[in-house]
Amino acid sequence: MVYHGASPWTVARHIEDSVPCPAALADYQVRFRFPLLDLGRLPDEEIRGVPILQCVLHLLKYGRGPELSQHYAEILRILASVRSEQNVRTWLEAFGIYVMGVNRFMSLEEMDRIVQSVFPTQIESGSIADRLIKQGEEEGREEGVEKGLIIGKVQTLQELIGDQVSPIEKLLELDIPRLEQMLFGLQDRLRRRQ
Repeated sequence: MVYHGASPWTVARHIEDSVPCPAALADYQVRFRFPLLDLGRLPDEEIRGVPILQCVLHLLKYGRGPELSQHYAEILRILASVRSEQNVRTWLEAFGIYVMGVNRFMSLEEMDRIVQSVFPTQIESGSIADRLIKQGEEEGREEGVEKGLIIGKVQTLQELIGDQVSPIEKLLELDIPRLEQMLFGLQDRLRRRQ
């Protein structure tokens, strides 16, 4: 079992410690002990294995706390060592969804900045991002980029939760405060599912 709670594990790890038994029957009681990996007590240098496993364990260890911003770039650098570019994109998206769903300390801007520092991207001509940036130039560059990022996150969370994904045209009609309200509502629903 992997445990990644904020405080150290304190619950019994043996069934005989959890289920009282009269002394006369103690020899007949089931002896069951489960292995426990308490990530909070495990030093980072002892987290080993294939890159994805290392990333996931580090993300579970730091994902909910304020220290994630100090460790996220290193987690992503480990992810960058994965050979398949498609797998990297899939895991990067999953990590972003997880962080948005569980971490209340890291801002979206900070997360995007860290991702861009490890995975600088080029925006392809004609892509949704390209169209949003062009619209952003008309509306005001900063607001357009921010709106585009929020729309992408709203659609990603809708798909993850199993909602019908809102058409981009409808989302573009909404202002940033309304989009943020949608995003926060989706994040809250995702947190409650865990």
